[in-house]
Amino acid sequence: MTTQEATNVLLASVPVTERDRLFKLMDDGPAIVDELTNHRPHKSALNRWEKKGIAGVRLKCVVVGRCRYTTRRMLIEYWAAVAVARDAGIAHPQHRTDSTPAVSPRPARVASRDEADEEEVLGRHGLLLEDQS
Repeated sequence: MTTQEATNVLLASVPVTERDRLFKLMDDGPAIVDELTNHRPHKSALNRWEKKGIAGVRLKCVVVGRCRYTTRRMLIEYWAAVAVARDAGIAHPQHRTDSTPAVSPRPARVASRDEADEEEVLGRHGLLLEDQS
């Protein structure tokens, strides 16, 4: 079964009037996902899908004020896009398996100033300690 066929099957199981109805992601989201998949995720999973995504794909949401809303159609399309991205081998940079580093190495440490420069800066700010001999 292709991803498009799976998407169509899931959408067919949802009444037409409910496919594009907005619901609050954090309040109603776990129950809606449970309805569609028979698995109830934690609220933090829904938050992570929207903020970070999986395999480079983020859940589409509509933000009104401080509330985030999504639809059943957006959820189903999100799952299909994640499946396609995973099948294509697209992975998050932290989970790369090739030998190329995901992040460039830290730059070399900048050499410290010589003592004359340090004394000049400290003296300018009145922080230079006099020799007490």
